Amino acid sequence: MNDEKVARFMVLVIFAPLVEEYVFRGKLQSCLKTAFGAPIAIVVQGVCFGLIHAIALQKIYASLLGMGFGIIKEKENNLQSSTVMHMTINLIGWTIGTFINNS
Repeated sequence: MNDEKVARFMVLVIFAPLVEEYVFRGKLQSCLKTAFGAPIAIVVQGVCFGLIHAIALQKIYASLLGMGFGIIKEKENNLQSSTVMHMTINLIGWTIGTFINNS
């Protein structure tokens, strides 16, 4: 595996999910929940999460995934489960992207 693939793996599969879960589910969702309740907090943080993604299709599915991660965070009352799920989804995307680019 070359250095670029390793760097992309580290950013996409490790670093981004850790930071995004902390920011969106850990901080934003928690603050919004206090002010507006869990359902609104989950939807708003999910939409905000979607908006940081670059491509229109990514914005849509990232919003939905963000809401899913928010529900997981709410049900489990921790960030570990949503972070592992986020890392798994990014790993699948990274693997597919790496495979397609090597074809």
